[in-house]
Amino acid sequence: MIKSNILVIIPARKGSKGIPSKNKKELLGKPLISYTFDIASKLDDNYFTYVSSDDEEILKIAEEYNIKNNGLRPSHLSSDQALTIDVIKYELEIAEKKNNLIFDAVLLLQPTCPIRQIDHLLEAEKLLEQNVDASIVSVEKIDSNHPFRMKRIENGFLINFIDQGFEDMRPRQHLPTVFIRNGSIYLTPRKFIVEDNSMVSKKTIPIIMDEKHSINIDSYIDFLAAEHYLSR
Repeated sequence: MIKSNILVIIPARKGSKGIPSKNKKELLGKPLISYTFDIASKLDDNYFTYVSSDDEEILKIAEEYNIKNNGLRPSHLSSDQALTIDVIKYELEIAEKKNNLIFDAVLLLQPTCPIRQIDHLLEAEKLLEQNVDASIVSVEKIDSNHPFRMKRIENGFLINFIDQGFEDMRPRQHLPTVFIRNGSIYLTPRKFIVEDNSMVSKKTIPIIMDEKHSINIDSYIDFLAAEHYLSR
């Protein structure tokens, strides 16, 4: 069986509002982004991995793992307002010209998810081969923060975010099972990126990951949680 040629993009811009220089911040003695570089470097030859960054230091860290780059990301794709899909399409166009190759799919690996495992990526590839008209997205089961418990504020009053016509006070074990994207894995056929301008297609297949592997670092508390799990 011929394997799909997959472009791997690791987006890592210099700026970060919540945690300054988050992608370079040390987690148990090495930069956060190194965990994603380490996993990506273990992928087979049908994967073509590139880091996308506006930070020279990150490009140098990537070189230690033999991760390629298409030069510094332009400033208009490095701001807080820049969309990930625009970054992906930019890197895809350059990588295809460089490799004289039309990729079958794109794998997005965000460096803020340091505890994903190689088995998760292999599972995603297997699902892609079996479902060529769907994207593969990693998710985590929602527990206490269930949407039936969520509120919005309107005119100073709490309003149910999802209006069921009553206040849902059921124990969480009795609520419908709900999942949320955890940001760890997005694997999408090229055509959806180019034609639909999206990393998530209408038909999407989940990879369900547990709480530990779903840690996505947005705050210092997330850093502490990642340190806890990784040190164990």
